Amino acid sequence: MARKQAKRRKLKKQRQLKLPSIPFARISAVLAAGAIIVVTYHFSMRALDHPIEAISVAGPFQRVSALKIEEAVSGELDKGFLSANLAAIQQSAAALPWIDSATVE
Repeated sequence: MARKQAKRRKLKKQRQLKLPSIPFARISAVLAAGAIIVVTYHFSMRALDHPIEAISVAGPFQRVSALKIEEAVSGELDKGFLSANLAAIQQSAAALPWIDSATVE
């Protein structure tokens, strides 16, 4: 006698909409690292950007005085040591009458 096995119906699995998982731990680690880099950059810029306390003007002065040159470049000197634009300082010094060329170091 052969036993008849009951046919079992397999339930069809319904497809569920599966959203991609977001790795919050990785995203937060990257954001934290970026924030640390930005804060460190700004802190170091503030710590290293000291005001310019003195300038040295050298060369033969015939028709332009050192005070006139200092007045011309004083607008850029207020920014600080790292923030000062050397090209702008050179242009403002060279723009004075009777100055052929200027070198800023």
